[in-house]
Amino acid sequence: MFGSIRQFLYKNSYIPRTLYKYISDAKVNYYFPELTLAFPKMELLNDPMEGSIEDMLKHLEDVTSQSEMVNYTDTHLVSDEFALGRAIAYSQMVQKLEKNSRLKTKYELLKYCKNNIGILSLTKDPLNPLMWSLYANIYNGICIGFDTNKLLNMTLEVKSPFDNCTKLFQLLKVKYKDEAPIGKNLTAEEYVISAFGTKFKKWSHEQEYRFVRPMVDTNAKVLIIPQQTDIITEIYIGQRFSISGFLEKVPNHTRLFVVKNQPNNYRLSMEEFHRS
Repeated sequence: MFGSIRQFLYKNSYIPRTLYKYISDAKVNYYFPELTLAFPKMELLNDPMEGSIEDMLKHLEDVTSQSEMVNYTDTHLVSDEFALGRAIAYSQMVQKLEKNSRLKTKYELLKYCKNNIGILSLTKDPLNPLMWSLYANIYNGICIGFDTNKLLNMTLEVKSPFDNCTKLFQLLKVKYKDEAPIGKNLTAEEYVISAFGTKFKKWSHEQEYRFVRPMVDTNAKVLIIPQQTDIITEIYIGQRFSISGFLEKVPNHTRLFVVKNQPNNYRLSMEEFHRS
């Protein structure tokens, strides 16, 4: 069933068949000859505004505790008008407390997820000049293309409290907005997914997709998952990357491309590299 759905999504371009990871030359050895995928916690990502739980705290209203509330069961002793006023005030406070409780549930779940989940950040664009400069050490690195279907089939064991948040562990397509999600009109699961899948609009050039996985060791900053190299379908080689000693580490099935400048404009192109 899921395979047929996935093929439909591929066919209709909802999910790219290949997703890419830009890496610097200093990190190539983490991927070749043995492949390991790194899922850092949100706190290590390059945008400190992501998943801000402070925004949620701002929306937790300061209301009187239930023990200090008006007990309107005795309001029959005073005028009807006063009793009605106290009853309305009590009702409003109850509503605020219920709203606070729902917001706090979302806040606590997001706080837990931020400390217990790792994120693999990928993109659908292997020819982005900004990303080559920022993530691939100014064209000294490479860009690895992964088979999306095989990434989706990575082993996943979801335990409590994540068993109520399973959609988080599907492929997330990042949305770019001017304001962070606050979760007022969302369920707890929807809010967490929104927090992990939303970035500031200025990052929209990244066209990011994310795989999210539970941390095995919650004290670790990064989740490391070994993978077979057959999930790598192609590699884009930066203009300044030293190819010496690299090719023998790359599986023969992997296609290689050299990134080049297009003449008379600022766009990038690629040329397939054939091994001799």
